[in-house]
Order: sequence, then structure tokens, then C-alpha cells
Amino acid sequence: HPKSISDDPTRVIRGARYAARLGFKLSSMSLDQIKSTIKKWPWKSIYTDNKYPPALSSRLRMELELLLNESEWINSLNNLKNWESFLLLDKSMQHDRTFENRLLSAKKLGVNMLTVLISGSKNGPYIAKRLKISDNQINLLIEAKEIKKFLENIDLNLNHMHWSTSKWCREIERNNWKVDAIAIAISQDIVFSKILLSWFYNWRFVKSRVSPEELMANGWEQGNKLGQELKRLRDIELDKLNGA
Repeated sequence: HPKSISDDPTRVIRGARYAARLGFKLSSMSLDQIKSTIKKWPWKSIYTDNKYPPALSSRLRMELELLLNESEWINSLNNLKNWESFLLLDKSMQHDRTFENRLLSAKKLGVNMLTVLISGSKNGPYIAKRLKISDNQINLLIEAKEIKKFLENIDLNLNHMHWSTSKWCREIERNNWKVDAIAIAISQDIVFSKILLSWFYNWRFVKSRVSPEELMANGWEQGNKLGQELKRLRDIELDKLNGA
């Protein structure tokens, strides 16, 4: 009916999903409804708190999660983009040209695809909050932003060109970022993403060849000194990887 989409904007997400799955195109009438609805959409400005039905945000999240679980998710998202429907989330996402590569990377890395989709916006944590995404995922978005900024600052320091593998690991690990936050940063193809990939798949699993028990059997006592020795021995193993 003429107010079908304005009554429930989540139908746009379902329409994109079914169109991709079944291979059909929307009628001009439906497309006109989408455009007219989005022009009036209350989330047009991400910085403005507008009143909207509380359940609508949850339904939008659920519909996006369903879409991303389908085999034709790429075509579904392209439908949304072609219909200018990413404006339901954020204006910057409508102009996002990297979402496909980012999400393909997310699937390989095993991180939440909706979180990675939202990470393409500079307002990611705010959008996630509006969609009632879990606090854990919101914190991952915040950490991913921190990682990106941290690595951009390192890029300004040419000393990194001579860093060993162990030095890179110390820099990556000293902030205790979650593994999934690092994976989200990798999916964004940021500076040093290849370094992060090496850490993600290999470096983080490297351990000292000598166990704590073996060290204590040789006279070491539990405490900071034991921990530092284990780190030193791990550094030796890390630097063997690239012949450093």
C-alpha cells in the first residue's frame, strides 16, 4: 500500500534481501516509496537525537543481521546502496565504497559482520548504540578506532622501519586490545594491516620454549622477574621468525 515503507522502514532491508535471494527488481512505485520515506527519515543527522519508535532500532538491527547471514549478502547490500537506503544508518555509509572488501575480510577473520559494516562510518559506536548492538561490540568499535589512530601515529615515526618482530608485538600488545578489535582494524585495510595480520595469524601464538615450571625448577621464583624472563625468551622466538 502507499504507506507500506513509511509505516515500517525495516521493509526496505527485507526487500533488499528478498530481491537478492530471488533475483527480482523493485517496482518504480516501491522505489518511490523508499526515496520519499528516507527523505523524511528522522536519523538523517547522526548527531541529532530525534524521537522514533524504540522497537524500530532493534528491528533494523535484526533485519541487517538476517541479511548478512544470507549467501547473497553482497547483492543485498548493493541493493540498499543503489536504493540510497544506507541513509537509514548514516550518511557516510551511503558513500562507503569499501564495505564489500571489509566484510569479506571479516568473514575470514571470524568477527561480527554487522559490527564491521558499521565500522565503515566515523560514527560507528554511535550508530551501534542506536541499533542497540551489545556493549561488547560497541567497545570493539571504539578499540578499533584507537588501534587505527595508534598505528597512524607510528607511521609518522620512521624508526618503525627498523623494528624487530618482538618490538612490533610489544607495541601491539601493550594496550591489551581485544583480538576481535584488532581483526576489525585489519578489515579496514588501515596502515600496517599486514603487520596486524601477521600478529593475528602467527605472532600472538608464539611462546617461550622454556615453560614457567622449567624456570622455577632452575631457581626462578614466581613474580615480575619470572614474567620478564618469559617475555625475553618469547622475544627471542619471535625474532627468529624473520631472522631478526
